[in-house]
Amino acid sequence: MTFEKNGWIILGLIWGGFMFITMTYAMPLLSGNDYNGQSLVIDIPLWTIAGLSWGYFMKRFMIRQAAKKQKAEAGKNH
Repeated sequence: MTFEKNGWIILGLIWGGFMFITMTYAMPLLSGNDYNGQSLVIDIPLWTIAGLSWGYFMKRFMIRQAAKKQKAEAGKNH
């Protein structure tokens, strides 16, 4: 996945969607609690923002890692 253009947005939304499904539906079922539909008002924006934040962090992290690798390779060539 490329992070240079909008790949981080897609990745972040996928991660946020996965976390939304896991935390909103799966965790209450696994813990024996009932699903609360009112939590959607909070959960949808929360996991969208969290997913986009995570995607942006991963973009910055991967770009930084690529720059370090390129710098290390340039140092080996001299």
